Parts: sequence; structure tokens; C-alpha cells
Amino acid sequence: MSYVSYFYFLIYELLSPFIEVFGVFTMVLAWWCDLINVPFMLLFFLIYAVFGGVLTLTAFFSRIYTADLRVSFRDGVKAVCLCLFELELLRFILAWVRCTAFVGYKRRNSTGGASSAARSI
Repeated sequence: MSYVSYFYFLIYELLSPFIEVFGVFTMVLAWWCDLINVPFMLLFFLIYAVFGGVLTLTAFFSRIYTADLRVSFRDGVKAVCLCLFELELLRFILAWVRCTAFVGYKRRNSTGGASSAARSI
């Protein structure tokens, strides 16, 4: 089981931001070269956003239900708006940040960072 979970985290969790950013750049490049059907792409993204929003809201409201919490209508509307914000904008920003953080971590790790400074003291 350890090998299975290791490969899962290596492939999915570690490489997923790179796959997401590569996918966004591929879509932009295909649009720029006029190789993409824009109405179909927008419809597909809308279906993806609705499906992701339904999954996120289902998890959110099931947690509220199982914890026996009370949420006002205003808080429910806020949850829906934040879910849409996360799907349409924040997810792509976080993928970019995760990619740059990984590259920055590897760069700092190869120079030694704080561990080599601590060893020299």
C-alpha cells in the first residue's frame, strides 16, 4: 500500500499544478493559433464549473448537515459565491503559485538554504 500511495502523491499531488498550468497554456496557444472551437470550449468550461460547484457545495452542505450546524440564507449565498470564485479564478492562481513554489523550493534546496548555514556555525 505504501508504494501505491507514494506514486499517487508523486504523480497526482506533486505534478498536478504543472499539468493544470500546461493545460491553460495549451488552451491559450490553441486559441491564438485558431485551433479551438471557442463556443464549445466555453460550454465545456461552463459544464465543468457547474459540476465542480455542485461537488463543492454538496461537500460543504453535507458537512453542515452532519455537524448539525445552522447556516443563514446569507451565509449560504456567500458559500455559493465563494465556490464560483474559487472555480473560475482562484484555482488557476493557486496552480500557478504551487508551480512557482515548487521551483523556488528546489532552487533554495539545491543552494543549501538554512541547513547549510546552520552547519557552518
